[in-house]
Amino acid sequence: NQDNFRIKDYFSTLDIIKYKYRNPDRLEKDLRENGILNNEGKREIVDYTACFYNPNIHPKEEYIKRKEAFYDFCKIKEVKNVIIDEYELDGFVKYVTDNVGKGKKYCIRCEYCYYLRLRRVFKYAKEILNFRTRVF
Repeated sequence: NQDNFRIKDYFSTLDIIKYKYRNPDRLEKDLRENGILNNEGKREIVDYTACFYNPNIHPKEEYIKRKEAFYDFCKIKEVKNVIIDEYELDGFVKYVTDNVGKGKKYCIRCEYCYYLRLRRVFKYAKEILNFRTRVF
């Protein structure tokens, strides 16, 4: 599945970033001051927005705690944020039951969770923010 490959590629990139920047504050400072290399090899300042979308957390009280912690963290770090407040546990469980496991579309639940969350965030960015994604 091409979407799954892109997500796996994305997480490989995150692993490289985590290795290079073992201190998260260093990564944040570097992004704010230096930006990232764009497709033309030039530095581009990053204007990022953190997004919370986690429809698979159970029980609902835990979902609420995580959402509030996300908001508090963004406030402390002074990061723009978006909360996609869609709690869809029943739909998530049904999909996992039908599509996750040996010989099914997804081998493990985590693979589907990451795909679901990234797909929804990309959809939000495209529709609401009129954002065009680039594959690096």
